[in-house]
Amino acid sequence: MTMALPEGRPSPVVQMTVIKDLSKAPLQLGDKWNLICAKWWQKWERFVGYMEAEASEVVFMGDTANSEDPGMIVNSHLVLAEVQVPNGEEHKLRNNLQETVDYEVVHAAVWNKLFEWYGGGPKISREVISRGHLGKDLIVEVYPLVLVGVRSTVPEATREISISQMATIGELKKRLCDEFQINTNDCQLWDYYKGSRYVKLEKMEDTLDSAKLLPCQKVMVEEKVDGKYPDAAEQVATTSGPYSSQDDVMLDADGASRKGRAGLNNLGNTCFMNSALQCLSHTPPLSEYFLSDKYLTEINPGNPLGLGGDLANSFGQLMHQLWSGTEASVVPKIFKSRLGKFAPQFSGYNQQDTQELLAFLLDGLHEDLNRVKQKPYIESKDSNNRPDDEVADEAWSYHLQRNNSKIVELFQGQYKSTLVCPVCACKSVTFDPFMYLSLPLPATSRTIKITFVTADGTALPATYGLKVPKAAKVSEVLAVLAEKVNLKESERLVLTEVFHSYIYRTISATSPVSTLKDGEDLYAYRLPKSIGGETNLKDVVLMHQRVDTRSAEAIPSGPTAKPLMVSIPAKLAGGGVKAAAALEAALEAVMRPFLRVASHMAHVTAPSEAGAAANGQAEEEAMEVGEQPLYELRHTNVACRAAGSMYSELPDGKAGVGHVGGVYSSGGGGAEHV
Repeated sequence: MTMALPEGRPSPVVQMTVIKDLSKAPLQLGDKWNLICAKWWQKWERFVGYMEAEASEVVFMGDTANSEDPGMIVNSHLVLAEVQVPNGEEHKLRNNLQETVDYEVVHAAVWNKLFEWYGGGPKISREVISRGHLGKDLIVEVYPLVLVGVRSTVPEATREISISQMATIGELKKRLCDEFQINTNDCQLWDYYKGSRYVKLEKMEDTLDSAKLLPCQKVMVEEKVDGKYPDAAEQVATTSGPYSSQDDVMLDADGASRKGRAGLNNLGNTCFMNSALQCLSHTPPLSEYFLSDKYLTEINPGNPLGLGGDLANSFGQLMHQLWSGTEASVVPKIFKSRLGKFAPQFSGYNQQDTQELLAFLLDGLHEDLNRVKQKPYIESKDSNNRPDDEVADEAWSYHLQRNNSKIVELFQGQYKSTLVCPVCACKSVTFDPFMYLSLPLPATSRTIKITFVTADGTALPATYGLKVPKAAKVSEVLAVLAEKVNLKESERLVLTEVFHSYIYRTISATSPVSTLKDGEDLYAYRLPKSIGGETNLKDVVLMHQRVDTRSAEAIPSGPTAKPLMVSIPAKLAGGGVKAAAALEAALEAVMRPFLRVASHMAHVTAPSEAGAAANGQAEEEAMEVGEQPLYELRHTNVACRAAGSMYSELPDGKAGVGHVGGVYSSGGGGAEHV
């Protein structure tokens, strides 16, 4: 059953219409957009019947009577809880979050309206910036640049700041001076990469992106001493080793290494890039071409599809550094900056696909080195049953008239495509160029992680990794799990997805395994098929709450741990004393594994005065040797309150759910929970 809408919140249809109109806002430089939990957003879409049919069209899917209210917006899992956010600062996100999987990006107006209707948070705002070649690509900067400021006079005094990559050096200087309370006229900035004065940041109008500053690296605020900066000799001493600001490299301790056997520093999730670069570096015809500087005579600065030679030049410089024989490892900052301008998706520091980067890199090098200055229009001809060699040579000559570079010579080929008309049997043969071929890797199975929970209290929860065919049904997954846990004929398994201590959905046994996504928190509950001969059962979810019994009001929090599940006869679902007794018995059983063993006589500490008042009594019992309750039932009437009127339906609309409002506290009367 659906929850009643709070007073003042519009109907689902009206919500859908309002958000549809607000979502039409385009990206504009400097605008604020907000991040929102992807699962909450999907739940809201189902609730209002909202679905994006195409990029510019939103359609209403119809009846939403059986959809579940999404509740408050929960973004807390997207941010680092331990990071305190001062006023005016942005929340720091957890690393490696993925759009559409962990979060969705919505316009600020959409967020404001959803927050007005549902509440929750925290609010996570991000700015629209320009990236790419000529700055024409607009993106939402989900991960701003995090830098560590170091004060030269007090090196141990550091400040971590979050700032846009499109901010200027001048803005960075002002920000750091404000943090350290220094006059901007009395200091200068240094790129303090790896703890050494690397490059002086002098051009105040340059962006941090163009300065090639890396995430979490240090920036030194160098103050004047006795009215002047440290003398030039001292500065040269600090910048000459082990780094060279001109060569962008780290030198080996003995100043020598074998040619080509140099490493590439990880700039932050750039191992995918480094592996591709090492492969190209050790492709002899390509490395020889760049090391001989032949590429310099073939740069095509007028090609609008290239970068005016910037990418080719930076790659050539990188090859020289890797093969100089005097460097143990290279910092590819300049190259990565140039690559990011050609392919903006690689401009950040998120993990990317190596093959995709390799394709963009080779394409970019080809356009920078294309020997064709003016591409002619060429009309392709039909094969007309000519020999394959003739058709292939003709197609390749046409291709070279528009695309002719060292990259084409080394990395491109042709594949033959044949089409036969099913009516007239006419055959058409074409030869198309390719630079790479994607071949599927045979994967016939996958491993699914499921946490198994018993309802009879015979064991603690346990996690299993189940290997099943990729084309299997969920029923086959449950069959494998049933064999692992020795499921009895009188028992059944209920598979669910748990999200933030809630059962987000129940999963049908007829669903394909493809509906189980990696990273989902899957829980399987072992439940009886019948109780006392009664086969019509209600599955009840027990949700743990934290209550501080020292508070006068003792208001419970939201769910704080993974839910448990038990079954009771459906005829007791209406509430009453029998329902209370059934739920309490089930609760006692499911909590049985959470007992700790003691080697001496143990006693249950009497509840606190507040707890005794809530229960109407306080008990102190002697336990058998070897058992002491880890948690005791603070409210003895918990089952009555759960069975009274707190039933809703599981996400599949088939089984009842009871939210247990009881409190589990330690013997000392604190605010513990299961």
